[in-house]
Amino acid sequence: MVTRLFSCCFQPIYDMIYKRMSKRIRHMEIQLSREHICQELREKVSQFRVRREEELEPIKEEIFELETSIKDKQNELERVGEDILELQNTGASGEEIQKKRSQRERLRLELIPLVDRRNYLQEDLTQKRREIDEQVEILYEKLDRGEIF
Repeated sequence: MVTRLFSCCFQPIYDMIYKRMSKRIRHMEIQLSREHICQELREKVSQFRVRREEELEPIKEEIFELETSIKDKQNELERVGEDILELQNTGASGEEIQKKRSQRERLRLELIPLVDRRNYLQEDLTQKRREIDEQVEILYEKLDRGEIF
């Protein structure tokens, strides 16, 4: 009797509450699932950035090597300049001084392409970093808008 009374009176209320709770639970599950997917996608975007930055390592290494070569050439150029001054102050022959001047000019000519190459690579590196930043920004914007790619 009590069971019948419960079933007649309270079952519709129970069903309605159960239905609402089920909807809320499903909604929460969907929301949690979306948040989880969004977090995973953010991690993938972050990994994408890291991979793209790693692709730039050879350029960075070449720039470093060029800077080392440039410093070496500049030091040698400075040393030769000091040698020229010393030769001039000691009254060395014009032939010796001319030899050192030729050496200095040769060093300058060797230095120019190194500096040009370094500058080109630095510009290229900057441009590629901008492209990576733009790509990552686009991916984050898509995530923020809820677009799944």
